[in-house]
Amino acid sequence: MIKTKYLLILFTFLLTNHTFSQNYEIIDSLNQQLLYANHDTTKVSTLLYLGDQFTSSNFNKAIEYYNKALSIAKKIPDFSNAPDNKNLGILHASCYNSLGIVFFYQGEYSKALQHFQKSANIKEQYNITEKMPWLNMGIVNFEIANYQKALQYFNQHLNFYTQNPDNVEVGNALCWIGNLNLKQEKFDLAIDYYNQYYNICSQYNDVDGMSMAASNTGTAYIGKNQYTKALEYLQKSLQIDIENKNYRGVAISYSNIGKVYKKKNDYNQAIKYYSLAINHAIELNALPLLLDFYQNITEAYEEMADYKKALGFLRLHFQVKDSLLNLEKTQKIQEVEAKYGAEKKQLENQNLKKEAQLQKAENKRQRTILISLFAGLAALIIFLFFIFRLFLQKKKAHRQISEKNIQLTMANEEIKTQKEEIEAQRDEIALHRDTVVLQKTEIEDSIKYAKRIQNAVMPQSKNAELILNKHFIIFKPKDVVSGDFFWAAKTNNHLIITVADCTGHGVPGAFMSMLGITFLNEIIRKKEILNPSIALNQIRTSVIEALQQEQEKENYQFAYENMKDGMDMSLAIINLKTKNCLWAGANLPLWIQRKNNPEILEIKPNKMPVGIYPIMNDFSTHEIKLNPGDRLYLFSDGMPDQFGGPTTNGRKFKYAALKNLISQNHLLPLNQQKEIIEQALENWMFAHNKPFNQTDDITILGFEID
Repeated sequence: MIKTKYLLILFTFLLTNHTFSQNYEIIDSLNQQLLYANHDTTKVSTLLYLGDQFTSSNFNKAIEYYNKALSIAKKIPDFSNAPDNKNLGILHASCYNSLGIVFFYQGEYSKALQHFQKSANIKEQYNITEKMPWLNMGIVNFEIANYQKALQYFNQHLNFYTQNPDNVEVGNALCWIGNLNLKQEKFDLAIDYYNQYYNICSQYNDVDGMSMAASNTGTAYIGKNQYTKALEYLQKSLQIDIENKNYRGVAISYSNIGKVYKKKNDYNQAIKYYSLAINHAIELNALPLLLDFYQNITEAYEEMADYKKALGFLRLHFQVKDSLLNLEKTQKIQEVEAKYGAEKKQLENQNLKKEAQLQKAENKRQRTILISLFAGLAALIIFLFFIFRLFLQKKKAHRQISEKNIQLTMANEEIKTQKEEIEAQRDEIALHRDTVVLQKTEIEDSIKYAKRIQNAVMPQSKNAELILNKHFIIFKPKDVVSGDFFWAAKTNNHLIITVADCTGHGVPGAFMSMLGITFLNEIIRKKEILNPSIALNQIRTSVIEALQQEQEKENYQFAYENMKDGMDMSLAIINLKTKNCLWAGANLPLWIQRKNNPEILEIKPNKMPVGIYPIMNDFSTHEIKLNPGDRLYLFSDGMPDQFGGPTTNGRKFKYAALKNLISQNHLLPLNQQKEIIEQALENWMFAHNKPFNQTDDITILGFEID
């Protein structure tokens, strides 16, 4: 799916007149200005500017300055007849608007809306119509999926600037209304608004806006499955980028067109445009873009089963990744060399200082000789005496100089030896570093190939759609590879679906998942066993044999304590003609939601895993009569056990919350249910500035009976 460009301008609309970089010279200047400010209005303006310096780097600091500004603004007298009354209102409203923007950054949408509303109320109180925060309020509602309220604010913004002509603001409103319709899959309405937005941008030659309007129009046509029209508008966006020499945009446009051809299964054309994108990225030396483009063309060759070329471009992908890593390594090496150069220069300065001291002593000696010669003219005896004395002094001085020269020579030799030792240690460190980097890269590459293998044996995209029809799959491994797996197949007019949670996660869990999928294929496909309890019994036997968990009866407790490897599993087998469902579960339940009924029927599993266990009775088979429109949910314990929430230490999400989330949204299509569940998980994990880490693999599979 090609991503629309409207997200790229989200913060542009929100943060008009805000500074993004933390310039310390500006901050120092503003602090000095604040010290000498005599009027409250000047203090408020200065504090607002100070807060702006931190809006992209330190939210707490920005909020601190904005609150100080708001505190002063509230105390400024409201003289209704004062000539600067309007300016006071603008400052007061700006405090709330700035705080709303920071809260939006932090994801606190409720607080953001409250502060935008306060800003609007103050402007209405002072009869200020300029820069009302309607668009900001609409964008916040858009982000929280309150589309009706968002449309209300967008229309309010559009109507005002239509009556008070401002083409830029009218265009902004049209673009966002188009985005709203695109999000709701009202593609024809979205196209109409994008065309209006394009016409306005063309009037004041906003080439970036024209390119964005054309690109988003193409995305809408993709939603309508009208690929010819989609390509027409994407080509139009590309032409605008070419004419304005936006070569980075050209590269991205080629890549987007390639993705459309890939969606049409025209892999030759997709590869053609991916290649053009790669060539432009190489000319720009845009390594991050190359990283993405090599990945795209690798996937296209994989779809064509041309694995040799796919492997070649995958290697280029990793080479670019290594290049990005090497930039960081080079910088560190340069820092070490700079430090060594500074130490060397310091040593040279010390030697020069010693030479200067010696030269000064020599100059003093020569002056002494001249004085002695002149004095010797007065008295020969005194002259001879001084000559002899000077001879002794010279001899002593030469001895001292010789000793110092020997000391300097020894010091230079010691410095040379230390330098050689430092260089040898540096070389050894570099060798160890390169070895560690190589080993890390090889391990990461191996795990990524393992992920490809694991994904290949589970039903993906088109295959899952052919087997399950209406469905959604949420599959979030804790690490690169997963201990969870899902599996589905059709055989003899029966639909078989399973979700399993293997012991552990990451690489150990992935090995267990591959064993589970292998046993499922053997028992379901080859032996054609269509009773879930018998299937689970045979899988358990296969797991125990494969992991060599057999023990004598008297040593059984020892075996369980030392061999806990196994898996929890939920297995359903549905007769597609009679709609009769047989289900068995090992520690994982089955949830059924009847059509148009919010209540969820839960079928409890046997409390034992598929593996060695103190109690190993036969698994129970449950028989359920299904009707068209009924929905079944199979899942692991990853999401219920995920820590997060509003408390500092966090708590588990729990099964009741997941069940309530599905029940509340039972009338929505499955794809929208999936988005709501994923958003709830993200909000749970990111309820604080410091997010909670994912604690386990997460898998949820929901599907609807035709």
